[in-house]
Amino acid sequence: IRPYPNASWNDWKTTSPDPSQQFVNAQSVFIDHMERLWVLDVGAAFLGNVTKKGPKLVLVDMENDNVERVYDLDDIAETTSYLNDVRISADGNHAFITDSNMGGIRVVDLISGAGRVLLEDDPSTHAEPGFVTSVEGQPMLLANDKPAAFASDGIAVLNGYVYYHACTGRTLYRIEESLLTDTTKTKKEIQAGIEMVGLSG
Repeated sequence: IRPYPNASWNDWKTTSPDPSQQFVNAQSVFIDHMERLWVLDVGAAFLGNVTKKGPKLVLVDMENDNVERVYDLDDIAETTSYLNDVRISADGNHAFITDSNMGGIRVVDLISGAGRVLLEDDPSTHAEPGFVTSVEGQPMLLANDKPAAFASDGIAVLNGYVYYHACTGRTLYRIEESLLTDTTKTKKEIQAGIEMVGLSG
């Protein structure tokens, strides 16, 4: 067992001067269909608020275990965001990221590095009203006895579609990749492309 890709990347402390070059809170590790390794860093130390320059998507070259590129996600991560999972478009040029606290889908252009927040107001990316998450048969409640609510979480890319699901909910949705990657599409056009796929167990 060893720190990956190296010890420095795994040695972040609250006093570290540059969190953009170290993992603050690595939430998701994913190898895409092009054999590229991606590490999504929430940038939220101790599950608190986001640390400036902390949220990032890190591309690692697995052949030499070197960091190839770091995508700064500050512009698409709010103070209370919790970037949860990442998947890559079929052409390899875009990343799709869920935010389980704020909802919406974050889209990153992997060529330019520019990011956008989409569907942040759409009910499909938020917890479903009245749904209570349970753990081992027990309702998951907060300290105030209110049910815990988590927004867009699970995500997958398959056959030209992005599939997504709120953690607190039963409905699986999908939308065409092209609607999320085409910067000329309006908010209404994007929302009109949402399809309900079915209900989970």
